[in-house]
Amino acid sequence: MAPRSPASEDDLSAPFAGLRYEKAGGIARITLDRPEKGNSLTKAMERRCRAIWADVRGDPEVRVAIVGAAGEKHFSTGFDVTSVGPDGEVAENLPLDQAVFWSPRQNAAFMDTHVNVGMVGALENLGLAKRLPLGAALRMTLLGRRYRMPARRAYELGLVDELVAEPAALLPAALEMAAAILESSPQALALSKQAIWGGLERGYRDAQEHAWALLRLHWAHPDFEEGPRAFAEKRPPRWNPDPSARREGPKR
Repeated sequence: MAPRSPASEDDLSAPFAGLRYEKAGGIARITLDRPEKGNSLTKAMERRCRAIWADVRGDPEVRVAIVGAAGEKHFSTGFDVTSVGPDGEVAENLPLDQAVFWSPRQNAAFMDTHVNVGMVGALENLGLAKRLPLGAALRMTLLGRRYRMPARRAYELGLVDELVAEPAALLPAALEMAAAILESSPQALALSKQAIWGGLERGYRDAQEHAWALLRLHWAHPDFEEGPRAFAEKRPPRWNPDPSARREGPKR
């Protein structure tokens, strides 16, 4: 078993204003829980999120994380400007990875209101520009609250990957996806994510080399052999959750 993160020693499942965190069956659920405030985010919630994600990374039983929100009107309206302290600072004057952290991949939105409250639309908006045509990202950034991208349009542009007919169907759909992910090799999933996310920060040739190195790294893991064997024997695979495990015999 991998060592637990120091952050996991706290009772992160205990009640906390604006956030709920629970784990069961290999799935972690993080829920923004301020529906009366549009599920907006405070600095205290940000610090709690940092501890929660450290726990997700450090818990070998957790395979999938689902981020959701209470209520049916908002996922999150972004940072709660009314929670800014008397010094007026939204974030500490620190390096990016120390000052701003909501999730390993940050948040996206269908409406962006930074400029309406006198703030710079930069971090989240850069993420939007990676997912959307430049014109759509600029429209959301510059028009602020005057423009709300419809869910159907966000789906057409690739900002979201699936639509459900009604809010009540959202969590069951997410849990169904999580259950499907749990069927696969933990190590193969982890390295696949590294290949894709790492490729976004590299040129195409460099991304190919990085992906090839990750692929070769997996050849020595027991799951590389277990997957084809289970398929041939028509049985569920018995995955090895230890990323450091190595299979016996010659390595390819």
